[in-house]
Amino acid sequence: MPSGEPRASRPYMPGYESMFHEQTLPWSWARRVLEQARNYWFATNRLGAAPHVMPVWGVWLDNTVCFSTAVSSRKARNIMADPRCTVTAETAEGQVVLEGVATIDSTRVARFVEAYSSKYDWPMEVGTDEPFFAVSPRRVFGFTEATVNPSQGATLWSFDDAAARLAALGGTDPNAQAGPGRRSQPDPG
Repeated sequence: MPSGEPRASRPYMPGYESMFHEQTLPWSWARRVLEQARNYWFATNRLGAAPHVMPVWGVWLDNTVCFSTAVSSRKARNIMADPRCTVTAETAEGQVVLEGVATIDSTRVARFVEAYSSKYDWPMEVGTDEPFFAVSPRRVFGFTEATVNPSQGATLWSFDDAAARLAALGGTDPNAQAGPGRRSQPDPG
């Protein structure tokens, strides 16, 4: 896992210059939003069709958004075909949009189950046959209102290659485990 923080800069957003204040937001702010959010909106890519967006419960663990879903779910099938995805989170402090790569990760399941069960007061069990995914960030956008952080505004954090980062943590490419016939087929809509 990289030891440093991601690079902070201003996002390129023509017409929204009023969101850019004196300073960028600190990465600790984005981590706090990702840790405290109750619901995450998770967007995946359908092959040859419209994007697929669904709410999920998850946890921020080891600098990744972690969640579990049925292997037969649309989002799991989409990830198997194309692991690029977007996760959004919101709290009273602001909004975070995380663009990254989802991979199957069996190395942190026990820690995920513990954090998830505590956060949602929901009895999740270790040993489920369903995949555990970790979304490693490539780019993260943070947004606040001027009334919340008057001297700070829209920020873009950039990371090193997410796939290489997760491989170093022991995660795997979901397509490597998909096997023949397990890749997603185009969805008509």
